[in-house]
Amino acid sequence: MDYEPHLALFAGGNDAQRFVKKIGEFGVKHLNPGGWLFLETNEFYVPISTEILKKLGYVDIETKQDLNKRDRMICGRRVGSYEI
Repeated sequence: MDYEPHLALFAGGNDAQRFVKKIGEFGVKHLNPGGWLFLETNEFYVPISTEILKKLGYVDIETKQDLNKRDRMICGRRVGSYEI
């Protein structure tokens, strides 16, 4: 808590995944086909975040661990065109 502002840690409230959805939608609209999206998320939200990216049409979705061996980074590749 000494490094992150309160808003960065707790802005999600009851719907923390709305940010993942909004960022994923932005990526669909603005990334070139084949472009990669990288997100840092809470380790407990990795499964739902992955599902959101899959529903938005991302492929090659991977999870990366932080230095404490916790799943924290999700990356996915945009392919083709996709309508939101």
